[in-house]
Amino acid sequence: KTFLLSADDVQNASKKGIENRLSNGSVEEALKIKNEFQVPSKFFSSPEIQHLAIASMIQCLQKGRVEDVVLIKDQFAIPSEVLFSREVQGAARMGIIKCFSSSSENEYITSVAKIKDQFSVSPNDILTFAKTAVISSLSGGNGYTQDIYKARAIKDSFSIPDDIISSPEVQQAASESAVKWLITDGHDNIAVSIKEVFSLSADIIRSQKIQDAAKACILNYLKKGDIDKVVLGYNYQEDNRIFKKGVVLGEKLDINGMKFEV
Repeated sequence: KTFLLSADDVQNASKKGIENRLSNGSVEEALKIKNEFQVPSKFFSSPEIQHLAIASMIQCLQKGRVEDVVLIKDQFAIPSEVLFSREVQGAARMGIIKCFSSSSENEYITSVAKIKDQFSVSPNDILTFAKTAVISSLSGGNGYTQDIYKARAIKDSFSIPDDIISSPEVQQAASESAVKWLITDGHDNIAVSIKEVFSLSADIIRSQKIQDAAKACILNYLKKGDIDKVVLGYNYQEDNRIFKKGVVLGEKLDINGMKFEV
């Protein structure tokens, strides 16, 4: 059987659908209804829909769902005064922290930059969050090499200044991480990279913990008979840095007439 729905019925159902989708955070579905059923623009400027849109935007911000945040902000024409409200600014900061905790480099670099730009988060706040993320990656990570690469990527991408890198908190996290990787079989190259990237001070290098870990590392190589291997810093991997072509793991190097495996 064929039946017809009145235009009013369709519009009312569409509006209700948009409200429901916004309420549960399904932003793209809400916009799909908006576009496919040509809901009048004045509906989106109503206090009820603005309230739902703002609440959904805050929820998405807190979860680090940056693309949805931008969609809501633009498609529902959220007023600028709302963007600078205490609640939204607080959500933006929570979103940045959430993004920094992601394992995806694209998310914790690109997404943080988007939130910073869209909500005018101060550079000082970004550096504070970046410092915390670096410390977390160095000392509170899962013990994976990517945690160290993430710490370096954050340092480089957000141009963390030397005074933060040389702060006691970062230096302690870096030194503890270096010790861990020195005594982890076959990962002393990561410890060397940490030393170089985070500019561990001479005092830290001479500390008992670092020295004991370095000795343990050397003894471990000797016990395995690996006397023809050499550990290089991360900068040797980059082209046109030390050598014209960067050195790769396992490559042979001639040092003073002797062959060593990297």
